[in-house]
Amino acid sequence: MPAPAVEEPPVRGRAPAARLRPSVAGYTGYRTGPGPRGVHQGVASPHLTFIICLDGAVEMLANPDRSRPPGTFPALVSGLHDGPAEIAVGEPQSGVQLRLTWRGARALLDGVLGDLVAQGRGEHGIRPEVGYAWDRLEETGGTLRIGELAREVGWSRRHLAELFRVETGVAPKAAARLIRFERACDRLRGPGRPTLAAVAADAGYVDQAHLSRDFRDLAGMTATGWLAERDLL
Repeated sequence: MPAPAVEEPPVRGRAPAARLRPSVAGYTGYRTGPGPRGVHQGVASPHLTFIICLDGAVEMLANPDRSRPPGTFPALVSGLHDGPAEIAVGEPQSGVQLRLTWRGARALLDGVLGDLVAQGRGEHGIRPEVGYAWDRLEETGGTLRIGELAREVGWSRRHLAELFRVETGVAPKAAARLIRFERACDRLRGPGRPTLAAVAADAGYVDQAHLSRDFRDLAGMTATGWLAERDLL
């Protein structure tokens, strides 16, 4: 008698090889079957999303930048953004999703668009000061004050903000907010999930109300709604 079929999980994630980690934070293979029509909130993140569909397509109902029109895409690369996206669900789809670092995105796009390295820049045309500034924000979990960061770099706060945005797509303050929020979300996904108040304190928020505000602004839903969507309640 043949063994019963084992249903494959719809999502499988893997950590990248060590040499890829500066460019790729993680990758996931996914497969979803047909279901009720609905909307998934794409949460803002300090990583960029690169999706290649093997079957089906990604239907963007609303981009984080609302001036950009919706559309359906067999592959896409998102930019860094500080707002949620709205993505249609319900149609069957399978594909691969990569979480790129901003350095990884620059390497990918430089490879596609040509050599953009200019005088005074480092890897893939990145200004060393901007790379240092991003690394310091990550090291501190997004809690380093931007004025102090500017002093470390040796630039004015305004100059840092302008060049940081040119290189990464977001301002230093927005990047710090994204890093802080993602770390809070990672804590909530982990085993032995602490309370929202404890997560807010650990992630460097003034209080739970500020974390709740970030859920509304960056995830497009309440913290309770985010937890329920991921079966974490």
